[in-house]
Amino acid sequence: MSSQVSLPADLITLINSFNFGVIILDQQRTIVCWNAWMAKHSEFQSEYIEDMAFDELFPELRNQRLHQAIIANLESGLPAKISNILNKSPFPLYAQNKTKTRIQQELSITRLNLESCKEHPCCMININDVSAARLRENALENQVKERKKAEQYLLKRTHQLQSALYVSKAGIFCFNINKNQLFLDDKAAQIIHITEITENALEAFTETLHPEDKIRVIGFLQNAIYQNASYSLDFEYRIISPDDEIQWIAMKGVIDLNSLDGSKFINGVIVDISQHKAHQDLLREKQAAEIANRAKSAFLANMSHELRTPLHGILSFSKLGKNRAETAAPKKLASYFERINQSGQRLYTLLNDLLDLSKIEAGKMEFKFAKHDLQALIKQVINEQHARLDELGIKINLQFDEAPSIAEMDSVRITQVLLNLLSNAMKYTEPFENITLRIKHHDEMLECLVTDQGMGIPDNEVEKIFEKFQQSSLTADGSGGSGLGLTICKEIIEHHHGYIGAFNNKIKGATFFFQIPYLQPEQIDED
Repeated sequence: MSSQVSLPADLITLINSFNFGVIILDQQRTIVCWNAWMAKHSEFQSEYIEDMAFDELFPELRNQRLHQAIIANLESGLPAKISNILNKSPFPLYAQNKTKTRIQQELSITRLNLESCKEHPCCMININDVSAARLRENALENQVKERKKAEQYLLKRTHQLQSALYVSKAGIFCFNINKNQLFLDDKAAQIIHITEITENALEAFTETLHPEDKIRVIGFLQNAIYQNASYSLDFEYRIISPDDEIQWIAMKGVIDLNSLDGSKFINGVIVDISQHKAHQDLLREKQAAEIANRAKSAFLANMSHELRTPLHGILSFSKLGKNRAETAAPKKLASYFERINQSGQRLYTLLNDLLDLSKIEAGKMEFKFAKHDLQALIKQVINEQHARLDELGIKINLQFDEAPSIAEMDSVRITQVLLNLLSNAMKYTEPFENITLRIKHHDEMLECLVTDQGMGIPDNEVEKIFEKFQQSSLTADGSGGSGLGLTICKEIIEHHHGYIGAFNNKIKGATFFFQIPYLQPEQIDED
């Protein structure tokens, strides 16, 4: 069927340049124009379908909304605007891509009055590709849904956080690192006893800090300026309440970075952990008491054995001497007396250690300080042990410099320390090996070191061996003695305002050392 309408060539050229689809129908709903955009995105070329009946080309649209809108427009000029019908685009148009995605369409139906055919007004259908717009709308709808979902989740988590904070009795703080400002919520201010919350509560906060913790806490906060975002802080400190009571506070936070101005904040919580600390202290005290009780029991059992052994020797050899006094050779009797003497000396040493320990615990051990030469005391102790050293084949290596080694000390007690350290070194040094004694000079301290070539000390026991009733596990069977010697040495050195310690040598054996000041504090005050 040939159309009664003929479009001017320049109009057809213009319509073909449009970046949207154009279909023009005459009064009989015959296709007068099918522009290039429609041809590109459909399977129908203009030269094949022009002059074809619209209803014949798209029979599936008959009596549908589009069909009705076209008829209304042709009869009365009524315009219409139609989007996807039931989410399905009316025309089979496809995007020019690999998947041949169907184009989502928005249609505008208007009357077209041309000068060349005034008696035959046409119906012009404009088809716009709204696929991208629909995608944006769908994405926006999804974003709105996700945002609502996130808001609901955030409200839920906020409620959970508020409940958790209420139960944990924690307060919230925010520290502006760049401006050095601290902000507290009501609960945090209550915990650290700040009665009036101001914009900058840092000064009031620092006033509550315990003097011994103030520099440390402020340092934690100020050091945060050099840390990266997400860096966490977790430390404990003390404050002094208005009633002059000490409270323990835990401060936990994380550094956040403001992306707009680059400022840094520490956001976190403040918790009163005083009760927790008190409970921990009780547990530690209980554990320490249990450990001390076990150590004391083991010590008493060992001491009982240590006392019985020399006493048994005294009784046994004195009985042998009594029974064989008339028949035994003089040399044999002399050996009995030598054994009795050795056992007596051992018993005497043990009793002296026990008496010294009891004096120290009762605070009744007296110290007489005077200036003495440490080198002379060391040589005196070595001389006393000369016979025993020769018997064991152990050589003494002295390392003294020319500087005077004179310090204020109780010569009797320091000699006792030197004798104990040298005796220990002799016990654990193999025959024909060396023991080294050195003296070192520091600014205010004089140091003595005794190095042996023995079995050394287990690393986890280096500090424990100086505690009361403690022995190294390597000598816990009693072979190392009562376990009181080093404890007494520690007490003597501490009464000299010094320090005693030990460490394992790199190759073999251990080194025991002590340091004492050249002048005791009382003498310094007098000078």
